[in-house]
Amino acid sequence: MTLVVTDINAARAELLERGDDVSEVRSFPWGDFVFFQDPDGNGWSVQAIPPATSTPGRKFGLTERGGVMSPAPKHVVDGEERRLRDRVERGGAL
Repeated sequence: MTLVVTDINAARAELLERGDDVSEVRSFPWGDFVFFQDPDGNGWSVQAIPPATSTPGRKFGLTERGGVMSPAPKHVVDGEERRLRDRVERGGAL
């Protein structure tokens, strides 16, 4: 599972305060990440997307409003669904 945040260092600090075993920040061209496991052993990543990229989560129906991921307007989600459905119908993979 991946969580998207605006400040990776603040997210890491909060996880450490809660007693989680969190990795150091790892930087990639597509964003900065930290990794941890929940008590059930599920792996999680927390990502801060670089500002030069598109709106975080937009193609998944999310937009950022005041530092919080919120549902995108219905027309954005509908457009993405249509595009993906057309791609699959033409024999392409998601």
